[in-house]
Amino acid sequence: MIHVLTRRGFSTFAAMLGLLLLFGVSAAYGQEATGNQDDSAASEEVAESFTFDHFATGFALENAHAQIDCESCHSRGRFEGTPVVCAGCHIEGGFVEASAKPVNHIQATNSCDDCHTTMEWTFAVQVDHASVLGSCESCHNGTTAIGKHPTHLETSNQCDDCHITASFSLANFDHAGATGSCIGCHDGVQATGKNPTHISATNDCELCHSTTVWSPVIRVDHSAVTGSCASCHDGSQATGKPVTHINTTNNCDACHGVNVWSPVLRVDHIEVNGTCDSCHDNVIAEGKPAGHYPTLGQQCDACHITTDWAQAVYSHGNIDMGCVVCHDNRLAPGKTPTHLNTIDACEFCHNTIVWTPTVAVDHTAVLGSCVSCHDGVSATGKGVDHITVTNTCDACHGTIQWSPVGVVNHSEVLGACASCHDGVVAQGQGPTHLPTGAIPCDACHNTTAWQ
Repeated sequence: MIHVLTRRGFSTFAAMLGLLLLFGVSAAYGQEATGNQDDSAASEEVAESFTFDHFATGFALENAHAQIDCESCHSRGRFEGTPVVCAGCHIEGGFVEASAKPVNHIQATNSCDDCHTTMEWTFAVQVDHASVLGSCESCHNGTTAIGKHPTHLETSNQCDDCHITASFSLANFDHAGATGSCIGCHDGVQATGKNPTHISATNDCELCHSTTVWSPVIRVDHSAVTGSCASCHDGSQATGKPVTHINTTNNCDACHGVNVWSPVLRVDHIEVNGTCDSCHDNVIAEGKPAGHYPTLGQQCDACHITTDWAQAVYSHGNIDMGCVVCHDNRLAPGKTPTHLNTIDACEFCHNTIVWTPTVAVDHTAVLGSCVSCHDGVSATGKGVDHITVTNTCDACHGTIQWSPVGVVNHSEVLGACASCHDGVVAQGQGPTHLPTGAIPCDACHNTTAWQ
């Protein structure tokens, strides 16, 4: 540019004229002086005008630099070696006296013109972040420059972990320093949220997802799942119930646990739809042992309950075999030592509805004599008014019709004939009988042929 020298700068310029000639600078000057004035007065009144192309020195004078005096930079008449970069002058103790970088300036290189211009030095209209040495928040603190706004995501990250200076709004998010929960950002507004087809779960995304590999999920924290097992484990979203599964409802967690899915350690039988033996077949689950009572096709739950399996309430409904098959004092209580002497056909006298007391006795099953039962204790015995006989009851009585006696085996009668044949108990001596006095009947008669 063309620079016009003032009278104030004339003396400096005159002293440096020789040096300027080395740079090929042309100068024109004129001088007027009056007669006998002294040098200082003459200098004050000299009106000169010079033109100088400063650009030829390699440093163009622009804006604020064009408004200062030459000696502000070229002090003590020195032109050669004058700094051409900002920091050469704008530094404490520098070549010239110029404003230096203040102590509260942001941390930056000394390339002042990366941010400042000669037109407006104090306010940087643009910042070349390549020249900034401090962290982002050392400037972007809400005071020096715009800081993190109140609605910013919760994070302890440095700004440049996610943002770049070329395009600050398009962040490449680094989740490493995020301090808030996923849903704090991934709410469908600030960032992509849970889609409508997501399984029913809480908003604790991080319990299943990771920021490294968001999808597919390789682990599921079931404590975060709010839906039922089958809402996910349907064979499409996640492994479902296999075709070989026992017949049950879809309440998987009634039997399975999320920590150890298989094998099942407990079964909630309320959820089982099939019969007992559809599982308890000694393959899927423990079945009927070899020494189990014969049941002839009865289902297990005819006798057993799931809450207390061992304490079975036996249903005899489908039993068509002898009691002693089970009631042998090994599988089930059998005949006691004080039981009557009988065969082992319990069902001849007992029944499954009311086992005791016995209300009917099939005497064909009794092995002992009548009196072994009919002793007046176990069963009705011989009455006090019974004729004097032995205890061989069946010599006269029958089990089908006990009384009246149709036939008397007189060999079992111990008393005299007249003790029975007295006309009351049994037929006695007729009115036409010969007078016998005290002679007993059997002196003449016998029981085989009385007449």
